[in-house]
Amino acid sequence: MEQNKRSTKLDGAIYICIFLNILRSAFQVTDCLNCQLATNRSALTALVEWNHFPDGKHADSYLITYGTLSPHFSSTVRSVQGSSVSLDDLQEDISYYFIIKSVTSGKIQDSKSFTTCLYGEAGFKTTISTTTASFDWSEFGFGRFITTISLNFTSYHIPATTNNYVWNELKPGTLYNFSLEFKQTHHIGLTFTQVFNIIIETGTIN
Repeated sequence: MEQNKRSTKLDGAIYICIFLNILRSAFQVTDCLNCQLATNRSALTALVEWNHFPDGKHADSYLITYGTLSPHFSSTVRSVQGSSVSLDDLQEDISYYFIIKSVTSGKIQDSKSFTTCLYGEAGFKTTISTTTASFDWSEFGFGRFITTISLNFTSYHIPATTNNYVWNELKPGTLYNFSLEFKQTHHIGLTFTQVFNIIIETGTIN
């Protein structure tokens, strides 16, 4: 009887170990899938700008730390001799955190931080006719961006309350290269900007 009890306890321990191994394998597969999905996303470029701080004073340098919190934590640190940095290793549809620290005489004086999600060209809806190009970025959210749309040397600033624009008086059967700039303001003097170049061709008149 005592031997049967021991055997039952041992079997139970084995089942628990097997179950834990199955869970561990499942999480490993999920991690691999997440890594693969992250690898397949398109790389994006963004510009981070800030006013000199604290109190408008120029620091010796600024340390910018950025990365992802989910699905995996990551962290990258750069030292900047100025008040802006262009980052070209970001990916769309992922939330990032950014921390900017002012450094003077080797000491951190102050810091600012924000989080945001990057968007790709897939979020655009473009409708083309023979003489117009309509752009819609409502998938990016409402009231989050100050948008500037440019063509050649002409630009229009679009308020954050508007998420679409129609460019008129284009020539039929012509290629155009539009620039759309999306700027987020997270603190006074701290902005995050993405720029997309959209090439379109107007329809022809039969």
